[in-house]
Amino acid sequence: MKNNEKEFKYLGYTFKPVKKLSKDMDFFRISRYLKSDRELGFSTYDWWENKKDYSYEGFYKACNDSEYDIFKCIETGKNYIPASNELFQYTSK
Repeated sequence: MKNNEKEFKYLGYTFKPVKKLSKDMDFFRISRYLKSDRELGFSTYDWWENKKDYSYEGFYKACNDSEYDIFKCIETGKNYIPASNELFQYTSK
């Protein structure tokens, strides 16, 4: 297992890199599979209840700058994609 495939902790949750998105997946195509997970609360938006102190840079620092795009949260069993203002749930295709 490569170093960038190891589980890591971020804001009290455990994540594991799952995979990289294919190069033909532009934002429009990816966005069809994204949704907010307000229960998790990983966001920069002040109006979110249950908001955690999320940052895109902090997430990638915690995962040792993994080259992966999709991460599985062990506690929730859901896949996520980090973005500038929130950690989006990725519902896959």
